[in-house]
Amino acid sequence: MDPSPTEEYQARLKTRNEAVERCRRLDRLVANLRLTAAIVFFAVAWLAWGMGTVSGWWMLVPLAAYVALVIYHERVYRMGRRANRSVAFYGRGLARIEDRWAGTGDSRTHFSDHTHPYAQDLDVFGNGSLFELLSNARTRSGEAKLAEWLSC
Repeated sequence: MDPSPTEEYQARLKTRNEAVERCRRLDRLVANLRLTAAIVFFAVAWLAWGMGTVSGWWMLVPLAAYVALVIYHERVYRMGRRANRSVAFYGRGLARIEDRWAGTGDSRTHFSDHTHPYAQDLDVFGNGSLFELLSNARTRSGEAKLAEWLSC
């Protein structure tokens, strides 16, 4: 038997929340490793130049590790952002399914045209409006295009 849409969205939201938590833990780990690599770099620099006990070439090892960790940290950051967007998507979907969406989105009342023949009657713009229900736009031009389509 297939799960209901609510159960499916809740399961997906739980999975995405777990992914966000994994990304947070990985982010903290990589940040701590970067700090460790920087500390090791300065310790080796002190040993090479201050004490003269090791070759300065050894500083390249923690430097290379630090650069690799910076690159990897950016990937982890992007994964975390993607996971957060996914959590928001399923959270909004669950709110729509459970009819809790009114007042939680972007109402964009400035798109409302008071001279339009049916926009006010059909709640096209404003709180609890069709625009608020449908809009997932990330840019102003996307919002303007959706408003244009709804106003036709």
